[in-house]
Parts: sequence; structure tokens; C-alpha cells
Amino acid sequence: MQTTNRTNLAKRARYYQGLMDVDSLVSGADYSELNESYVIFLCMEDAFGNGLPVYDFHQVCKQDSEVLLNDGTHKVFFNASKYDKMPTESLREFFKFLNGLNAASDFTDQLEQKVRYAKTNAQWRHRFMTWEQEMRIQVKEKSEQLAKEMAKDLANEMVEDRVNAMRKDIEKEAKEMAAEKVEETAKKLLAEKIAPEVVAKCTGLSLEQVKKLANG
Repeated sequence: MQTTNRTNLAKRARYYQGLMDVDSLVSGADYSELNESYVIFLCMEDAFGNGLPVYDFHQVCKQDSEVLLNDGTHKVFFNASKYDKMPTESLREFFKFLNGLNAASDFTDQLEQKVRYAKTNAQWRHRFMTWEQEMRIQVKEKSEQLAKEMAKDLANEMVEDRVNAMRKDIEKEAKEMAAEKVEETAKKLLAEKIAPEVVAKCTGLSLEQVKKLANG
């Protein structure tokens, strides 16, 4: 399929023909087993500039054009710009289709379906890749956000735990200091010969605790 006019089509056709011949013979096969082969170019423009819809080349004798070499090779170049001059209706419809014009045949209908399917597939693949990329971005963003929230929550928990521990330490220390102060007060009252029962009542200590301080 040629969408632009190229000047090396003849040599390319020869090259392709050679490749086909090599590929069609297995190693050690005789050349007589070569199949008839066609190299066909579908050109959107006139490759040879003579205004023909089809250029069909065969090996012919230079001295007598009726003598054919019959080597089984064919090289055909279609000129899509001359779709209305094609030799058959099916070819005319096909090349109308290639030119983007309305064509009406079973073959062009099938081609249209294939083209539509290919386009849809390409768009679907693109949408899927876009969606996949978007999902990766969203997962990354969500994971980063979750990590930040977890770190923040962990930091908050650590701070809260630390504050609770400090509060407990302060409360414990305050209670110890208060207990020491009460005992100190109780000892002073006992030193002033205040009865243990009165000291216990004034300090909130039990009578046993006061008696223990008095004997200590």
C-alpha cells in the first residue's frame, strides 16, 4: 500500500519478488517447484504518470511482444485516483473505499467493519492505558495520603501517650510530695504532744500510720 508517489517502486517490486521466490522454496527444493507469484502495489497516486488505472507487467520478448517468458511472476500497480476506470465493479468499489468515498459492496462493507473495529480497538487500548495510568496515580496519591495520616495518627498517639505518662508521673510525684508533707505535719504535731487521735483526724492519716510515725 503506497500513500505517496515513489520513484523506486520497480526495484522494490523486483526485491519483493526475489524474497517471495526464496521463501517459497525449502532448502534443497528444485526451482521447478516455484509457485506463480504476484507483487501488487495499491498506489493512491499514479506511479507511472500515464493515466492508467492499472499497470500490469509481464516478462515479454523485446522483439516480439506476443512471446511471453511465462516465468510465473506478475507485478501489478493500481492507481487509486482512477477508481472509476477500474476494469471491474468490485475493483471500482474497493478503490472508492480507499479514497474515502461511499462504497457499496459486501467486500467494502467487511472492510468498513474491520476498520471500525481496528479504530475502536485502538481507542479502547488508549482509554485503557489512560485509565491504567490514572489508577496508578490515584493509588500513589491515596497511599501517600494514607501514609501521612498514619504518620500523623502515630505521632498524635505518641504525643498522647507521652502526655499521659508525664501526667501520671506528675500525679505520682505530687501524691508522694503530698504524703511527705502530711507526714511532716503529723510529726510536728506529735512533737507538740498532740494526741495521735487528734493528729490522725487533722491530717487524714489513719491512727495506725500516726502511731507508726510517733514510734519511728
